Amino acid sequence: DEATDDDKETDENWGETADHELNETFQFKLIATLTGDPDYADYDTYKLVFHDSMSKGVTYLGNETVTVVSGGNTIPLTAGQYTVAYSTDADTGITTLTVTVTDMKAIDGVDMTKDTTVTVIYDAKLNEHAVIGNIDENLNDVYLEYSNNPNVVMPPPPVDNPPPEFPVGITPE
Repeated sequence: DEATDDDKETDENWGETADHELNETFQFKLIATLTGDPDYADYDTYKLVFHDSMSKGVTYLGNETVTVVSGGNTIPLTAGQYTVAYSTDADTGITTLTVTVTDMKAIDGVDMTKDTTVTVIYDAKLNEHAVIGNIDENLNDVYLEYSNNPNVVMPPPPVDNPPPEFPVGITPE
């Protein structure tokens, strides 16, 4: 969701689209809703990752906040409870942002047996590559990665760098 120009403190002022000038700072709001479930007790840790890709017409400005609401408790997370990484592809201009809460279960006040929401808000702006009047070009794509099976330990992701190859001398007969 994106904040409208009205009061940003209430949910009804966040929408699917908004109207902004070039270089005007605005906010994006990402929300993950976790339905309360007693099976969360089976997890040793519970990881949640927001993946957001912004078109070349949108510039990520940072200033992110991460807040958890769980069992009636509102918990603003500190920088040590989540990580932020972003990069911009030099060829496409697409910026990729990831916000990772490594372990929801380690956050004091979180009761994952009750409905829980995690909200990320960050600043952005339209830049010189924004397509004026065409909301289909100034988009961001978001998906959520989360722990989904407490009985399976996921292997580390594959390394992008292949091992070196050494020539082997074979003599034909």
